[in-house]
Amino acid sequence: MGNNLHSFVHTNIRVFYHIAQEAYVAMDKDLNSSRRPKPNGEPGWIILYEPDQKSSKNAFITIVFCGVFLESLIHLLIGHVWTN
Repeated sequence: MGNNLHSFVHTNIRVFYHIAQEAYVAMDKDLNSSRRPKPNGEPGWIILYEPDQKSSKNAFITIVFCGVFLESLIHLLIGHVWTN
């Protein structure tokens, strides 16, 4: 039992990954719903104003939790390498 106690690692890495993934999907949905094609078949898009800035907020959440996920992953990898 002593060896199992020291090998147990509690981590929230999956939670961090899912938060980043959900925020990215929400950001993508908000971006796609707030743009329209240019009239007369011109190439490009018309970006509509987002008063509550949901896509920007979800972009920041995605960036932050990607960083938290990567930091957790690196911590796990370094801890595993140093203990084995």
